[in-house]
This record gives sequence, C-alpha cells and structure tokens, in this order.
Amino acid sequence: MTAWATYRSSQQWLASGRAAEAVEQAEAALLHDPKLPRPMRAALRVQHAHALAAAGEHQSAMRLLDSAHRWAADRYPGKPEGEHASYCTSGYIEVHRGACLRLAQRPQAAIEVLDQALPAIPRRHRQDFASALLLKAMAHAAARQPDQAAAAAHHALPIARRAGSRWVLHQLGQLGAAVSGHQQLPEVHACLLRPPGDDLMASDVELAAMRQAITLSSLGLGTTSPNPPVGCVILDRHGVTIGEGYHRRKGEAHAEVNALSAAGPAVQGGTAVVTLEPCNHVGVTPACRQELIDAGIARVVISVLDPTSRGDGGAAVLTAHGIDVETNVLPDETLTVLGPWLAATRRRPYLIWTYALDKQNSQLVNEQLAVDLRSRTDLVLNDKTLEEGVPGGHAPEHFTLPDDLSADLRSWLSACYATGSRTIVAVGADHSGALHENLDCVDEIVIAVKKAAPTGVIAAATADLTTAGFELADISPGRTSVRVRLRRPNAALRS
Repeated sequence: MTAWATYRSSQQWLASGRAAEAVEQAEAALLHDPKLPRPMRAALRVQHAHALAAAGEHQSAMRLLDSAHRWAADRYPGKPEGEHASYCTSGYIEVHRGACLRLAQRPQAAIEVLDQALPAIPRRHRQDFASALLLKAMAHAAARQPDQAAAAAHHALPIARRAGSRWVLHQLGQLGAAVSGHQQLPEVHACLLRPPGDDLMASDVELAAMRQAITLSSLGLGTTSPNPPVGCVILDRHGVTIGEGYHRRKGEAHAEVNALSAAGPAVQGGTAVVTLEPCNHVGVTPACRQELIDAGIARVVISVLDPTSRGDGGAAVLTAHGIDVETNVLPDETLTVLGPWLAATRRRPYLIWTYALDKQNSQLVNEQLAVDLRSRTDLVLNDKTLEEGVPGGHAPEHFTLPDDLSADLRSWLSACYATGSRTIVAVGADHSGALHENLDCVDEIVIAVKKAAPTGVIAAATADLTTAGFELADISPGRTSVRVRLRRPNAALRS
C-alpha cells in the first residue's frame, strides 16, 4: 500500500531529525487520501502535523490536527492489538497534539493538552497509555519541572514494562539526563536494567510498599472477622510513602480509608498499594473503591483479587473511572496473612490443629502453642472449652460443643462460620479422634516435637499426614521443642 509506505517513510525521516523530508513524504501520502478508510485519513494528518511542528510550522500543525478530528474513529477497539491508524480516535489525536506542542517548544501547553487527553485512552491499551505518560514526562522535563517529570516517568515505567514497549523504555532511560539527581531516577534506571524477560508489573517502590502493607495487614488478625485482614500504603506522585493503614476491627474503617486519612491532601494523583481488591459494596462502612476514586488516586496496585461478592468488581470500577490498576503483585506473600480468610470462602472456617507429640508435659506445651497461635485466630478450642483468640471479638458463649464432635464437626464448623468466625485453632489431643475422622476439614497442622527426640521422629510423625495430602511448610525451633507445620497445598484457595 503506497500511502502506508509513504506514511512510514515520513516517520523515519522525522525520527532521524530530517523535518523537511518528513513533511514532503507526509504530503505525498495525503495524495492517496480519498481512497483510504476514515481513521487512516486521520492518521495521515497526525503524521503530517508532527512533521510540520518539527519544521517550526506550529500553527499549520494545529490546524491540521483540528481537521483530523473529522476523520477520527468513533472508539477504540475491544482489544489493544492492531495498527494505531485503524483506531485513530479523537483522544488519540489529542495525545499527538501534545506531542506536536512539545516539538514546537511549547511544553506547558503540551502538558495541559496531555492531562486532558490521558483519560480518553483505555487502560487496557497499555502501550498507548505509557506513550502518553512518556510524552508528559518529556514535556515536564522541557519545562524544567523535574519533580513532575519524574512522577510521570515513574507512572509510565511499569505500564511500559507490562506492554513490552521497548521504545518507551528506551526513551525513559534517555529522560534521565533531563532530571539528573532526582530521587525517582535510581528507581527508573533500576527497573530498566532488569532482564527483558522479567515481566515487571510494579516498580520496586511499589513492591516495598506492598510488603509493608502485608505487614500491616497481619496486625488485624484475630479481630477483623468476618472481614478480611487488609493493609494499605499510599504513595504520593513521587513514590514517597505518605499514609499507612490496616483494618483493625469489624465494623470500623477499612485499610484504604485509614491510609487515605493518614495521607491527607497529598494523596491527589498518588498510588494506593493494597493487599486485597478494594471492596465494591456499601455495608457498615463505605465502599473502598469509591473512597479511592473520590480521593483522586491515579493508580491502584493490588496483590489479590477478592473472589467474594464483597469485592464484586472493585478493580473494574476503578479502571472504568480512569484509574490505572495493577493486580497479582506478590500474591504468595499476601496469602501468608490473607490465606485463611480466603479459604473460608467455602463457608467454613480455616481449621488449624496443633498438639504436642510427646505426652510428657504435653499440657504445658499445648498451652504455649495456644498462646502463640491465638493472636492470629478467632476461636481457640481447648479440651472442652471454647475461647476467643483475641478478647472482645466473637462471643464464644454462643457456641455449644456437640457431645460427639466427630459426628457433628462439619455442622459445628458451619455454625461457627455463620456467626462470623473465619479461623479456629484446635489445641491438644482431646479432639484427635474427631479431627482424624474428618481430616479433610483440617487445613493446617502444627506439631511440637521435643528437641531431644531421636532422629526420624519428625518423618515418622508426619508420614500419615503427607499421605493424606499435607505438605511440610516449615520447621521452626522453640525453647524446648521444634515446631513442624504442615498444610494442604493451596489451602487458601481449596474448594
């Protein structure tokens, strides 16, 4: 196709700094205009405008872009594949107006145009969105605004990595000279130096923030059920932490709300890093996704999507409001805290069974096991007594243990779930018969083995359990015993 070849030739001349030749080739391409599809006619005018702007004919470039809107495509396609010229929309044209203004040495005008054009680009078109952010970063750099340039580059980097846009990544690397010494530049260059096959979905700053959010979420264990333990960290435009929060207790503010409150007005245009997809329903507290939208958050980094109706598409709603959303960031690390709550989506609590292997001093060892584990659980079942893991949460007096727990374990667990309990620890050997007969109800087992036990004791103690589908998770030393923890593979997500 002659028009397309001439169009590409104009692009190549422009890339090599030969503006006059680029204008000549763009004008030659326009000779084929009447025979071309409407979006392609718009794309030719966009390229011609670029060449004119580079040649110093700013006003002519702006008029040409105005005329390009007449031929613009009505919408972006459903999928981001394909040539840009096949979906040259009005929003896409305005992004290129910003690019032309930058070429014409009018960076502030370019920034204003790009700020208006960015919301029109669907976030699924990552390459286009990253390119627009790059243009904005370059315009800020040209306007001698290093903070804003670094913030836009910081935003563009993970999106370009996900899109596999080598050109954008190369240009981001070149941008370093314009904002030399800024605090974000080491972060940008560190990411650019990653191996090409490393599909980075979040920046190093965001990964560090996610790990802090996971730590925060653990502070809510034992007090949030039936809600999940969630942590959130807010980063400002430059990637600096300005707010942290976690869900402390059921009925109280969620993690995102607490973090936003701590962040204050600097949250505008920032990033929310959260361990679980923000909720999309209004209950005792407002929907977290709306709080993030109202606060002016520009990007949300999520570790795990919420499989329950509580989430109900919170990430999709954020995207629909023009917020850049990244998911599946450090999910394995998040599941160390959130796993039991996710496992409870099968409508029974996550059940941990812990006991001392040696009968001598077993009561003392079991008591110590209960003390160590109760802070991460809702209920503790010990002999024939039932206690709260953390005082003030789940009113265990409402529960009556059946006479034959082995016969009624499933129905009892369902009753515990219905009252809001999501994690239970059964301590000692008193219920071993019931638990062995219903081993498929047990998700995790912690066994205390004396440090002086003969070699092979641990293997012998766990042999039957591994046959039943448990895997060794870890072995940790205590004061007088070694604790062996086993769990089912992907217990957090088992049906």
